Amino acid sequence: MKKRIIPSVLIASFLIGVLIHHVGFAETKDRQKTDDLYKELELFSDAVSIIRADYVEEKKSKDLMYGALKGMLSSLDPYSQFMDPDTYNEMKVETEGEFGGIGIEITIKDDLLTIISPIDDTPADKAGLKAG
Repeated sequence: MKKRIIPSVLIASFLIGVLIHHVGFAETKDRQKTDDLYKELELFSDAVSIIRADYVEEKKSKDLMYGALKGMLSSLDPYSQFMDPDTYNEMKVETEGEFGGIGIEITIKDDLLTIISPIDDTPADKAGLKAG
């Protein structure tokens, strides 16, 4: 019986050691990523400080931040871009799915532009457009 317990204890101890090492290593990697991010943010902060101290014209912090965000997002791919809050809200209104020009509400269904419904008393309604 003792001969069976000792190998079981050794195997269990080994597995616990592997688990502790794995969890500790994962935490170390996450901590390293966080430390790297802080170093990069420190670089950004230094650049902002230099611009504020030495640039010919005074720049607002918001303008510097928005410029940095525009650069970061545009570097991802041709389709990503940063929008300031005013531009974003304007875009939301424009793409809400209602088109007052002809008077329809639309959506995308099965990759096709689809009329949800014509709006009452609009050119679309008067022309007899139907949902679908």
